[in-house]
Order: sequence, then structure tokens, then C-alpha cells
Amino acid sequence: MITTASDIFSLGRVLAQLCEADPIFAASADGHLAVGATRLKVREVRAIIAKAGHKIPGARYSSAMALAADMERVLAGGEVKAAAALVGYRARKWLGKYAIALAAAAGFVAMAAGFSLQLLSEKKRAEQQAIAALVERDKADAANKLATAARLAAEDSQQQ
Repeated sequence: MITTASDIFSLGRVLAQLCEADPIFAASADGHLAVGATRLKVREVRAIIAKAGHKIPGARYSSAMALAADMERVLAGGEVKAAAALVGYRARKWLGKYAIALAAAAGFVAMAAGFSLQLLSEKKRAEQQAIAALVERDKADAANKLATAARLAAEDSQQQ
């Protein structure tokens, strides 16, 4: 029985044959398919082909419009619904979409970490200086007591 699911399967097979046989679709070294000036990501196209040609009819695209929408998303660089199940696919798309903001946030975090390390270093130096000042104060107090004792001893010997 011919249904929409069988039509979608046929469309997937035609797309697969175009990608495999037509010289317009030449695989490049970086894993993309070149179609004139437009570059289609191989994984996304393969995911579309796999979804369209799935053995279970219910797992295929619900309509030719849904398949076409996924192909349009590939061309636009958007998120392809068929590839959403691929490991890390959504993360890569999200990272690509927000790369500038993420780079700025990473720079801010690095700057804040550097500032925090500088503060800790300054705090440690201040604590060491405070300890050194206390040691010097104690030495000065001891010298003052010694000088006072020597002065008192000298006054006592002058009075006698």
C-alpha cells in the first residue's frame, strides 16, 4: 500500500542516491558536502536520509514538508530535527550559535580568576608583612625594656 510514509521513504532514497552518485555532491576533506557555494554538513544530511528511510514507517517524516523543512534548516545552518538525536549535535549547534557570548563569558571568568589569584597573593603578602611588623614591634619593645632597665640601673648607680 502506498502511503505518505512510503513517499517519504522514496524521497530519502532519491536524496541518498543524489549524495552518493551525483558529481555535484563532492565530499570535501573537512567532512562537508559541497553544493556550489553552499556547504551541507554530511552528518545532518545523513541523519535526514536515515529518518526518511527508517524501517518503521511511523519513525519517518510525517510529510514531505517536514523533510523539506529539515533540508531548509541545513541550508540555513539551523538545527536539523532529524539530527537532534546525534550525540552532541544540539550542544555543537548551541555552542556555534552563542560562540561570541561564550568566549566573552570565558574571558570574564578568566579575568575574575586572575583577579582573585592576585587578591590572594596580596593578602598573603600583607599577612607576612603584618607578622614581620609584629616581630619588629616585639624586638623594639624588648630593646626599649632593656634600655629602660639600663637607664634605671645607671640612675641607681649615680644616686649611690
